[in-house]
Parts: sequence; C-alpha cells; structure tokens
Amino acid sequence: MRSHRLRVLITRPLADAQILAARLGERGIACLIEPLMEVRPVADEAVAAALARLDDRIDTVYALLLTSANGARFLAEKLNRRDLPVFAVGAATADAARNAGFSPVETADGDVESLANLVMRRVQPSDGKLLHIAGSVVAGDLSGLLRAAGYEVERLVLYRSEAVASLSEAAIDGFRSADISHVALFSPRTSMIFVDLVNQAELAETMGSVTALCLSPNVADAVSLPFAARWIAATPDQEALLRLLDTPPDPTVAPKPAPGTVLNEPRKRGRRGLKLLLLILAALIVLAAIGAGAAYKAGWFEPFGFGLPSATPIVAEQPDALAARVDALEQELATLRQAKTGGDTSDLERRLAALEHQPASAAAPVDTARIEALDQRAQHMSEEMSALGEKVTQGQVQAQAAAEAAGRKAAFALAVAELSDAVLRGEPYGVPLRTASGLADDGVKPLLEQLTPSAETGVPTIDTLIERFPALARDAKIASLAGAEHGWWATVRRFAAGLVIVRRTDRSPETTDGKLALAETRLRARDLSAALTALKELPDDQAAVFDAWRQDAGYHIAAEQALHALRDSAIGALAR
Repeated sequence: MRSHRLRVLITRPLADAQILAARLGERGIACLIEPLMEVRPVADEAVAAALARLDDRIDTVYALLLTSANGARFLAEKLNRRDLPVFAVGAATADAARNAGFSPVETADGDVESLANLVMRRVQPSDGKLLHIAGSVVAGDLSGLLRAAGYEVERLVLYRSEAVASLSEAAIDGFRSADISHVALFSPRTSMIFVDLVNQAELAETMGSVTALCLSPNVADAVSLPFAARWIAATPDQEALLRLLDTPPDPTVAPKPAPGTVLNEPRKRGRRGLKLLLLILAALIVLAAIGAGAAYKAGWFEPFGFGLPSATPIVAEQPDALAARVDALEQELATLRQAKTGGDTSDLERRLAALEHQPASAAAPVDTARIEALDQRAQHMSEEMSALGEKVTQGQVQAQAAAEAAGRKAAFALAVAELSDAVLRGEPYGVPLRTASGLADDGVKPLLEQLTPSAETGVPTIDTLIERFPALARDAKIASLAGAEHGWWATVRRFAAGLVIVRRTDRSPETTDGKLALAETRLRARDLSAALTALKELPDDQAAVFDAWRQDAGYHIAAEQALHALRDSAIGALAR
C-alpha cells in the first residue's frame, strides 16, 4: 500500500529534475526540486580551442560516447552534425541525445561497465576513434576500460558540476515538519553532498521519517544518514527508481542477495570494504607523492640531507642571493669604470677626445684584469643559476612521475578488486581482466594469463560445485554396482541407488560410499582440494563420472590462487 502522504525531494540538476518531476506528477506524487549541483560549461582555453575546430575534425571520430544527459545537451550546442553513432550509458541519456537530434542512439544498462561492453559488441577498434563527452567529474573509468581493449578514446570535458552551498529554506522546513517523505539520490557524489548539507543544517535526526530512493548500491553506501529505509532500484535507471514508488518493498520480506528493491538490506560488504580500503590507500599514496614532490621542489628536505638529485654539486645560494650578488657586481663595475672621474664626466670626455688622436699604445692604462675577473665571476654565477633551474625542473619531472606511478598502482588495485568480485560471483570477467592487464607490470601478467581461458564463461563457484555433487555421487554409486552383480537383484539395487542419494558416513573409507561421503564432507567444509584428493581414491569407472566436475573444480582452485597472488601484489605495490 502506498503511503497516504508522498512528497519526494529531487536532488538532480535542474534540467533532469524537471523531467523526473513531470513523471512523478503523472503518478499524483508531489515533489520539491532541490538541485544539489549546478551544471556549468567549462570555461577553459584548451576546451574552447577544441570546440572551435570540433566540426572540422569530427570526420576522424567514428562514434560518440555519452555518460550523462548533460553531456548530450552541451554537445548539441557545440556540434552541428547529428549523424554519428551515439552510445549512451542509460535511458535518460539516450532520450536527451535523441531529443537533441542525434541518430542512431544505442542504450546501455545504466553503468560504465555495461556501456563499455555495448561498445565492444558494436564497434571494432579498427573502426576509428571514440569521443567521450564528459563532465569534470566522472564515475568509473570508461576510457580505461576501452583503451585496455585496444580502442582509441578521446575524452572531451564540456561541463562541470559544483555543489551548492546549502539546502534551501523550503527543503529545511520540509524535513523539520516531516513533510518530505522520500529523497531521490542518483549518484555517490550527490549522496555525499546531501550528507554534508544535512549535517550542516543539523537535520540528521529528522531523517528517521524519510526514505532514501537510491539508484544503485553504491549510491546507498555513500549516504550515511539514519533514514527510515533505503530502497535500491533493481537496475540503475530512472524507470526502476520510479517503480519503487509504484510497488514499495515489503519490509517483512527477507532481503535477497541480488540487487533489487529491498528495505534496509544488510548487504555483504566484504568485497566492497576491500575496494574502499584500496581506494583510500591509493588516494593517500597519490597525495603523499604529490606533496613530497612539492616539498622536494621547494627544498624542504635539504636541511635533512635530501636535495634535488644531480651529478653536479648543489648550489649553496638561493636565486635571490645570487641576483643580489650580480647587482652588486654591476655596481662595482660601474664604479670602476667611472674611477678617477668622481662622477664628473667632463674630464673623461676630454681624455677620450685626446685618445682619438693618439696611437693605441699611448692610451691611458685600464684595469682590464679586474674587469675580466668580475665578468668571469658573473658568468660563473649565471651558470650556477641555470644549473639550479635545471635541477628544479628535474625535481618537478620526478614528482610528476611519482604521482603518475602511484595513480597507476591505485588503478591496478581497483581493477584487481573488480576482477576478484566477478570471478568469485561466477560471472564472465573479460572486461575487468582486460582492464587489469592493461595496467599490470610484466611481473604479474602471467597470473592474469592463468585466468584467460575462462574469462568469457566465468569460473564455477564453490556453491555451484556443492550443488552438482550429489547427482554425480549417485551416478558413481550406480557405476560401482554395474560390474559387481548381475541378474534381476542387481537391477533392483542399481535402480534403488538411483533413487537414494543419502550416503552413510559410517561406512569403511575403503568402500565407494565411504570415499564419496568423505569427499562430500570435505566439500561442504569448502575444502575443495581435500575433496578432489578423496575422489582420486575411486576406481577409474567411478572417477570418470566426476571428470567434468573435477576440471571445473581445478579451474576454481587455480583462479583463487591467481587472485590471491594478484591481491597481494596490488597491495604490496601500493605499500611501497
């Protein structure tokens, strides 16, 4: 039953919020539009230059990739052509592209991974360049996924989204009066902004009467407030979110492991916790590398014996001190050249006029040795300043390289976490495997190659192997009776063995029942290696029944070992 009072706070940018408000109005649901981010075009000279020649160089682009409706709108303002193939991340983005006149438009399932898979199914790397229209902040690494698969991808940032400074008075009053029943959240970034603004307004305690409508589990994870409930859309699109209001989740139904519309779902957070830990660790390492580079450049480490590396001695004086010395030398030269004149140049002028009529040998003596010495000193200091500038530049390059290396390590760690997720769920993992391979060092690539044979089909999970075991054990038992007895009684026994799948665990370990019982006990304890060892004791005709099962179990064990080594390598690289 729908609540007698529904009023939804819409947190999307204005253009998208108005579309959602219209859909809610069709359902008779009141709403309050409260954009948490303002979307503005990027005012950047490089972007302006790229856009100025976009129509001229669009011939080199095979297809457009859109990850937001805002990207479609901003592109339509800057590009005249509408006939390039468009691949959109979800239905709302695809609608915005079609409304702008783009055709043909194909739609993915609402996230970056499904968009990458769609592109890989429809486009060959040899077809040409892909142009990704994006904002200054993106979710996922679409370019990385496609580049790892051999595609040429250019990313063009056309807009940026800035968080608003505070909630409106209407929103604050709505929460305090419990007039707002639901808040619609569409991205982890929006969720985090909402949390900050709610805490800023001291409204956290009012969330107990509010239900969060979350586009995905990642969105729900990012909003750490004491809501009455968190409802998660079955698929990451606006229609699925609206269906939560049409058919609210039943709080009495136990949550299911698959993503869907559940109330206060106690999701498994083990693997997400690992990914969050890796992300935090990676961010700290990148920030440390950037900070160290800046400190290195500024010379903060020199008092401790750490300076900019160089094959030549480090200049002892700072540039300001060297400049002061040069100024002093120039003044000294000027003083020397005006020597014996006392600041009055009339005498000097008379002497110069007289020199014009005298042989060079008769000219007044000048202290040329002193002047040359001073010139040499000035030249030497100039060379020292130039060398110091080169060392500063070298330090900047090294700091940049360190930051890039740290970023690559972080990206690899996250790719391994995504790969591990897919493998352990028994799903195909070709995309995360290619991403990890594109970021991996040569030393770990053999581990990734071990996972290649099953990338497109996935590796059976241990739960799947447990489910398949009883039927195979029954067939093995029938095989054990086939050659042992003959006649009608043997036929009856084989038929009975096919009906009964209970194996007595008190039988001798030398019997077929004993060996099968031991293997199943080890398997249900999730000790797959021990189960395989027990099955090796079966006679050949009975063991043959398990050939396919044992092969799948071997794939599972090999995958777990490879993933364990990859995780250790990724975490070790981040720690260095």
